[in-house]
Amino acid sequence: LYNCQVFPEPQPVFNHIEILPGTDNRKMSKSYGNFILLSEKPEDVKNKVWSMVTDATRIRKTDPGRHRPFKTPLIYITAPIAIAGCLYLFFNLDQKSINLFLIWAGIGLVVYFAYSRSRSHVGQGHIEVHEDDPDAPPPPVPPAPSFN
Repeated sequence: LYNCQVFPEPQPVFNHIEILPGTDNRKMSKSYGNFILLSEKPEDVKNKVWSMVTDATRIRKTDPGRHRPFKTPLIYITAPIAIAGCLYLFFNLDQKSINLFLIWAGIGLVVYFAYSRSRSHVGQGHIEVHEDDPDAPPPPVPPAPSFN
């Protein structure tokens, strides 16, 4: 081990970033107000982080004015037509293909339920009650009385 390099010196890696995005996915700027200060309260940081746009293609119902790059035309007409087309194609398959599909779907359901039953917290008897946590929000409906 003498005169050999055991631990090479790490070299920095620089990525080219043109614009650092702010909390609203625009350029971070004090004039836009889309930045997070290190001295802010935890509640303010949480609110800003939760409002950040992490997927620019996701369309939210809470922001109907956002520019949508793609919108399915006449969704209430095209969706039922697409479903009908898929059903038409499925039922026009030969019987062998339909049987293979049903067999593989059955195998998938058995694996899904067997795995979930053996890995489920409820299936293992580990029932987590978060209503008693000190930071849990109040329940929307009062809990039912217990008869112990």
